[in-house]
Amino acid sequence: MIQTKRILIVDDDESLVDALARRCEALDLRVERAYDGMSALLKIDALEPDLVVLDVNMPSGSGLSVCEMAAHDPNLKTIPIIVLTGRTDSATIASCNRLDAYYVPKGPAIWSRLEPLVIDLLGIGRSRSAGPDKPDAAPPMTHRHSNWPGPGCSAWTTIPTLQPP
Repeated sequence: MIQTKRILIVDDDESLVDALARRCEALDLRVERAYDGMSALLKIDALEPDLVVLDVNMPSGSGLSVCEMAAHDPNLKTIPIIVLTGRTDSATIASCNRLDAYYVPKGPAIWSRLEPLVIDLLGIGRSRSAGPDKPDAAPPMTHRHSNWPGPGCSAWTTIPTLQPP
């Protein structure tokens, strides 16, 4: 039996969390939610998800603080973290670099930026929404051999354009 991958989505914007959760569920991911820094840290520790998507500015603890605590815990440091934030300042980007987190700026095309990275990091196939004009499986992407920025990179380079399901 195939083990379902678990993703933790953390943002104080509940509407955004719900929208991203629906998209992730369409990829057959098991979705956990948190809405503040403290809850995020507790859930990361208790659940050890396969991937964390984490905002920076939240109540009860910064997402970067959560990322730093996870990065220094031997049991949690291998969990990839995507920092999904509206912050574009150099200090935030430098923190992502230092913590080996994937930096993704929030914006209107958020899912088209996030989906291919989630697929790549979790090693999963395309969503059930794949149709005749969409491939059944995402091409394999590696950080060393593609245009993916990889952990610690400060900016997106080439991002495939994907239509929402």
